[in-house]
Amino acid sequence: MSRYINPKKGLNQIETHHKSAVLEGYEKADGVLEGYSLHWPDGLSYPFILSNEDGEVLGETYYDVEDEKVKELDEIERVKSGLFQRRQVNVKTPKGRVDAFTYIGGDGLREEYRNPLIYRTLVPEE
Repeated sequence: MSRYINPKKGLNQIETHHKSAVLEGYEKADGVLEGYSLHWPDGLSYPFILSNEDGEVLGETYYDVEDEKVKELDEIERVKSGLFQRRQVNVKTPKGRVDAFTYIGGDGLREEYRNPLIYRTLVPEE
């Protein structure tokens, strides 16, 4: 899931994350990830998602991504350092529900930003 509303540039500003270029050329579709919410704490230059049974995150779903590309994404998201964790999820797409991987905030992010009062939860455009 790589598109998000950037409140630092205005609530109506939807951006594609610059690191998504690594997935250029793959078939993609809009998707809704239920059970998660997008957070952008003050002082952090990027958003992350966390489990939230009442939440949903809009984004993109990429199809048929090879293992080598997934490993490259793991490096970009700094999985080994614990910044993010790769998690298997089920995403709602126009073609139906699909199993996919996404990256959620890892232990470091959850520990540093565990106080929910500093979260900026992003609301999708209607």
